[in-house]
Order: sequence, then structure tokens, then C-alpha cells
Amino acid sequence: MKILIDILHPAHVHVFRNAIKELQSHGHEIVVVARKKDVSIKLLENYDIQHQVLSSLGKSKIQLAGELVARTWKLYQLCRKSKPDLLIGCMGPSISIVGKLLNIPTIVFYNNESAKLVNSFVYKLATYYVTSSSYEEKCGKNHLTHQSYHELAYLHPNKFTPDESILRELRIKQPFFIVRLVSFASSHDFGVKGLAEPLKLCQKLEKYGRVIITSEKKLPAEFDKYRVSLSPERLHDLLAFAKMCVGESATLAAEAALLGVPAVYIASSFRGYTNELERDYGLVYNFKEQTPAEAKIVELLQKLDLETDFQERRKKMLADKISLTDWMVNFIENPPR
Repeated sequence: MKILIDILHPAHVHVFRNAIKELQSHGHEIVVVARKKDVSIKLLENYDIQHQVLSSLGKSKIQLAGELVARTWKLYQLCRKSKPDLLIGCMGPSISIVGKLLNIPTIVFYNNESAKLVNSFVYKLATYYVTSSSYEEKCGKNHLTHQSYHELAYLHPNKFTPDESILRELRIKQPFFIVRLVSFASSHDFGVKGLAEPLKLCQKLEKYGRVIITSEKKLPAEFDKYRVSLSPERLHDLLAFAKMCVGESATLAAEAALLGVPAVYIASSFRGYTNELERDYGLVYNFKEQTPAEAKIVELLQKLDLETDFQERRKKMLADKISLTDWMVNFIENPPR
């Protein structure tokens, strides 16, 4: 079977990279198309995944709309020529349109209820719309769910073991904190607010350990001392040994949680999976504003058994969830009729 996989975001590289290898080992031909956003292309290169770049992230609503049209047209031409048997992606605006036009089955994996505009037509066009059971919307009769999270496609214990050598390579001593800032440039992020005073947060965390910042957007010089030179595919190795993860990224908050690292997510946009990780497992704390989040951070840091407690919470979560890669490969090869 020839399978085309569409990569729109760095996180999508991680979601599909293990499945790509497994599907190829089963004899399937995989075609990967990608979008330049943050470190998505660098990740594909570092994981040695052959790909074709179709577009770059637009910076405004008009540019994003233009990108969608151009990307969809390029994908349409590519699919007419290469004739894939199946289209797969996260979010899925272009593959759902092209799949419908060319009568090619499409599977869209997604986890963001706040992407209202894109979701409104992808729900209807995709052959299957696949989400975690934590997803807080119903998307029609083609909506299927799994007992996992996107991040368990690559951070499940049977897929990932953190490499402690990263601490020696970067000369980092524990405890340390990871602070994540995002650009809010995606279509579903317009109007979303995150940290009001990120520098103040870093300075407060410095009282308890080293602060390491990772950011999608350019930051002024006062943040330079918090930066490290880290290849993007090594981020999860570093994250696994952090004292805490704080920031505006729901993805990184979930990644930290699934590794048993306390996570504080600060943004005005919600996700069903971070809500579930807080409600059912106590692994994430969701806040819309910085001040109450800082109070929770200080409270957590007073706990003497913080690391042990969160590893126990992680065990409970893993007992309830499955490896998404294993589920995904089986679903792709044996879709329901």
C-alpha cells in the first residue's frame, strides 16, 4: 500500500515517526510531505525521513489562507501523479480536501478542539477522524477514539527510554526547569494569550534551580542566559530529567506529564487531553493566567516527595493508556469497514 503522510507541525513528526518505520518494515511505501514550521524540517532530517516540502507557515490570517490554497493545490497535483492509496495527517485540512476530490481514503488524527474553523470542514470530509477518548467534542459518525494520547506515540515506555547522557553533554546539574514559549502563529492560536511576564517567571524559578528556555519566537537579550544549544530530537531526553515544565505549549506540558514530570500549562486555549491529565491523573495543572500558576508552582516545590509522587501518578496513567503507535499501525492496516 502507498501511504502519504502530511506533516504540518514539529509535533506531527514525533506522532508519525515510529509508525513510518513500522509501516515501511511491513512493506508499505511511505511518501512524506511537510510544511516549514519551527523545527519540523530539521526533525525530519535528523530522523532521516525522506520528505518533500510543500509550504511554509503563514504569519497572518490572509497568509495562512493563501498557504492552505497553495498547499492543497500542490498536494492535489502530487496525488494525481503518484496515486497514493491512503492519506494520513494531523489536523488534515489539505488531505481531507484532496482525498474527497480524488476519492482517496483519509485518516485524520487530531487533539485540538480549539481549531474551530479547520475542524468544521475536516470533520465532514475525512473518511475517519481519530482522537483520544479525552477529546471534548463529538465529530459525527466518522469519529473514532483511542485510549491514548498523541504523545504516547513516541513517549510510551516501549518506544522511549530517556538518555541521561544529555545532562553531561550540556553540563546541566539538577534541579532544572524547562520553560516553553510559543509563537501563537497557528490558525487555531489567533487571540490566544499565554505568559504575561515570562522573564518574571524565569527569575522566580531561578530561586529553586536552573532555568532552561525553549521558544518558537525570538526573545530579547535578557533571555540569552536561559538558552542551551540543543538538537530538537534530544528535547525529550532533557525533559525527562527536569524538575518541572512550565509554559504556553499544551504539547510540551503533556509530554512532561507522560514522563512523570510536573507540568504547568498557562494559556487561554484549552485541550481535552490536558484537562484529562489534570482531572484524572493530577499530572498537569491548567491555568489561563500567570499569577495563579506561579502560586501553584511554589506550592508544588514545597513537596519533599514531588518526583516520587508524580512517577506514581504516571504509573496510574500508563495502566489506563496504550501505545498510540501500535494502535495506529493496526488501524491503518486494518481499518473498519
